[in-house]
Amino acid sequence: MILSSLIRIELPILVDTPVKDFKAAIDALNPGDNIYIAQNIGPELAGDTLESAIVIIKYLIEKDLDILIYSPAPYDDPFTVEMMERVLEKNYQEHPYYGERIVDLGYVPGGVLVVLQHANDIRGISPLDRFGIHIDNYPATQDFNGAADMDLIVGYGAGPLNAWPPLLTVPYNLKTLYLYHAGGKAMVSINYLSGQCEGYVAGVGQGAQLELITGIVGNNLSYVSANFLVMGFAFIGLIVTNILYLYRRFGGNGKQNKEEI
Repeated sequence: MILSSLIRIELPILVDTPVKDFKAAIDALNPGDNIYIAQNIGPELAGDTLESAIVIIKYLIEKDLDILIYSPAPYDDPFTVEMMERVLEKNYQEHPYYGERIVDLGYVPGGVLVVLQHANDIRGISPLDRFGIHIDNYPATQDFNGAADMDLIVGYGAGPLNAWPPLLTVPYNLKTLYLYHAGGKAMVSINYLSGQCEGYVAGVGQGAQLELITGIVGNNLSYVSANFLVMGFAFIGLIVTNILYLYRRFGGNGKQNKEEI
């Protein structure tokens, strides 16, 4: 962590097509379009996805899009709060962008039923935000009523990836993006190749690619740079060790030491 914060090496990173398509889907929207985010990143996925989740929200705000975010599980909610605090500020309810660009519903219990209810009538199950304020009071959510008002849906974690294709993406023909961990890339790729999502970001490596093409400063590039640096030092160390071994074996004069024969 310390190394990645002190050293940042700009690498010639190749950007994967799903990541390019992820950004393109956002760029195709108009200011004021509505973005629906289910934040299902918990402790097991945070290390591989949290930084990308923050970058995505920052980019959506930069594009002047209106965002509604909620947590489908209680163990996800602390990470939603961390994202919001890092995107806006510690007391993010007081930030000018809160309510104007993004509204946080907090943890909404109900699992799959929440998806079905939000698709038909968000206010029927989630009329209040995390702070107990009715969402009608916020410019970002005044025209955000259901699936018909969702211009793009973004799923963080496994829950949306499993539930959205049959419940939201296909029935309502919604443009969909996913953020997932690197180990689950094969799973999300199936959705992508079958046309059930516009693009995806999986793991720190693709998160670094997203930072590169959006210009949003995050920590993924630093992590990738630090790993590259560590591997470089290890490779150099391996070379030096072998040179020293050969030098000692042959006595530095090109001939094997007699003592070793």
